[in-house]
Amino acid sequence: MPRAEPLSDRVSDGTIVLRTLATLRWVAVIGQSLAIVVAERLLGLPLDYGPLLIGLAALVGFGLYATHVAWSARAAGHRAVFLHVVFDVLQLTWQLYWSGGSANPFVSLYLLPIALVGFALPSRQVLAVAALTVAGYGSLMLVHRPLPNWLHHQTTLFDLHLTGMWINFLISAGVITIAAIRLSTVLGRQRQALASAREAALRNEGVIAVATQAAATAHALNTPLGSMAVVAGELARELPPDAPLAEDVRLLREQIEVCREAVRRLVAESSPDPREPEPLAQIVTRVLDRLSLIVPESVVVSRLDPAVAARQIDDPTAIEHLLMNVLGNAVEASGGAGGYHATLDVRPDGAGVRIEIGDRGVGLSAQPEPFTSSKPGGLGLGVLLSRMLVERRGGHLELRRVAGGGLVEIVLPLAAPAGS
Repeated sequence: MPRAEPLSDRVSDGTIVLRTLATLRWVAVIGQSLAIVVAERLLGLPLDYGPLLIGLAALVGFGLYATHVAWSARAAGHRAVFLHVVFDVLQLTWQLYWSGGSANPFVSLYLLPIALVGFALPSRQVLAVAALTVAGYGSLMLVHRPLPNWLHHQTTLFDLHLTGMWINFLISAGVITIAAIRLSTVLGRQRQALASAREAALRNEGVIAVATQAAATAHALNTPLGSMAVVAGELARELPPDAPLAEDVRLLREQIEVCREAVRRLVAESSPDPREPEPLAQIVTRVLDRLSLIVPESVVVSRLDPAVAARQIDDPTAIEHLLMNVLGNAVEASGGAGGYHATLDVRPDGAGVRIEIGDRGVGLSAQPEPFTSSKPGGLGLGVLLSRMLVERRGGHLELRRVAGGGLVEIVLPLAAPAGS
């Protein structure tokens, strides 16, 4: 199961475009450097190389700055992308001005900025980039430093122009291909994020409906449970200690008290005031004690690594619910395999904790459907709620089959992310 990428580690789509531009800018540095060397050393063109080298130095300096910005920022807006593209257009205009203007075969590179930002910027800024390139092209037709007429044959001049056009096509095709792949990645991430958001919205909608009904049910059950507790207490007092039903009445009273405690906990834990942090060992002990009351026949072999036993958990309620859900499922899954046996292993996992809960039964489906359960009378909420609790804290939960039963693996950061 792929791990969910933490929100703090994600970069914005604008940052991805900036990184693409930063990479392509270094391709432009190499290309312009080679063009200057070829023009001077191989062709002997008497150009003004001083301004061309100044333009190249400006591109290198801005490239260093832009690379630092692109790879250190997590979120970049449309304005930053637009300004970076404006610099690239102006720098290209400067280089073309000193090398033939509109007669330079590389003048069609003006199309690349439009292609690069066409899917990344709002329409108003795309039109601004297009207007800037058109203005640059038009101005170069009127004002530029012409190429020297150093060739003796027009055929040779035309062949040189065709060669430049072919090189320009190779550069344009490569840049557009790279940009299209990167932009396709951005669109794919957006589609995946939308699908995940849609799935989470549907899931949360169902959980909210269940929570609303749970509150109403808790209110409706409180009075009948109190009456049952009173009647069971009267029965316990009237029966002799050695009566055949005395043990059953005692168990009945314990189960009624478990139900009443569950109702009280539902109300108490819905309070907006968070509970104080607790050691992980204390939470595990309380879960095992509650489980022994709910399923007296349960046998849980637990191992809590001392390295995490004393770690403070800032949301003990969520972790307690998580362990109760998964351990309860494991115990029930093992019920038909010769006893209510389960295993609990808690150990460090980097800066977090790894929790492994095993059973001796058929285990759980790797992709359970919400509100459906393979257990007779099951509600299909245990795995759903457990997964939500884990993912909300930036962890992941995996269900799989192992020899002799099922295994639930949970990797959980010990510090809850802000706003969870």
